[in-house]
Amino acid sequence: MTSKKIAFLLPSLWGGGAEKVASKLANKLSKIDNLSVDIICLEGGIKYDLSEKINYYTLSHLNYTDSIYKKFLFFPFQFSKLLKIIKKRNYRTVINFLNRPLSLIFVYSLFSLLPFKLIISHRNYMSKELSDRSTFFNFILNGFIYRKVIKSTSKIANNIIVNSESSKLDLIENFNIQKEKIECIYNPFDNSIPSIGVEHKKLNSKFGSIFDKKIIVTMGSLKNQKGHEHLLRAFSKSKELYRNSRLLILGE
Repeated sequence: MTSKKIAFLLPSLWGGGAEKVASKLANKLSKIDNLSVDIICLEGGIKYDLSEKINYYTLSHLNYTDSIYKKFLFFPFQFSKLLKIIKKRNYRTVINFLNRPLSLIFVYSLFSLLPFKLIISHRNYMSKELSDRSTFFNFILNGFIYRKVIKSTSKIANNIIVNSESSKLDLIENFNIQKEKIECIYNPFDNSIPSIGVEHKKLNSKFGSIFDKKIIVTMGSLKNQKGHEHLLRAFSKSKELYRNSRLLILGE
C-alpha cells in the first residue's frame, strides 16, 4: 500500500516553541503505519530529537544565526528547491509553522493551485507580532508583506490552528479570517516525563539568597507577546497575601 505523505514546513528546528511543537507532532505521526512524515526547513540546525523515520530536508545552507536580510536574499533559491521537493514527494498535507515559510506557500499559490491540503499554524498574537515598525525593513515586512501573506493564505488554507482563544479572536477581528476555519489547540504537555527528585546542591553565594524565600520562576523569551506585564501585575497582588515571596524571571 502506498503511504500517505505529510510535510511540516518551518524556518528551522533550532529552538523555539513552534519548532518544539512541530518536532513532537512529527515524531508522534511518524509512528502511524502507512504515513510518511517529512520536515522541510528553510535553514539548517536541529535542537530537538527526531525519529529515524522522519525525512529531513533543508532549503539552503544557511543556519539560524544568519541575519534576516541574508535569509531573504536566499528566498528565490529556497522557493525553487521547495518546488522540486513538492513535485517529487507528492504530499497529501502540508502543515506550515511561522510566517517566512508561509511566504513560500503564498508565492506558490500565485502561480498554481496547491496540490495538497494546507494547514497553517499561527503560534503568536499576530497583530502584536506585526506591530514592530522600528526600521524601514520591518515597516515593509510587517506592515505589508506578512499581513498580505496571512490574509491571502487564509483563503486557501483548509484549516488554521492557533494556540489560544485570544489569538483566534485576533485573526478574526484584525485579519478578517473566517472563524469557521480557525481551531484553537493549546500547546501540548508531555505527561510521560517522570517526576524528578530535587537534588540539593550548594548554590553560588551570589544566587543562593534568591531562594531563601518562596519563589515563582518563569522562563522564556523576553518579548512583548509573552505578556510579562500580566505576570507582574498578578505577582504584585499576590504579594498582599504572600509577602515573603519572590518572582524570578529568566530569559533572553
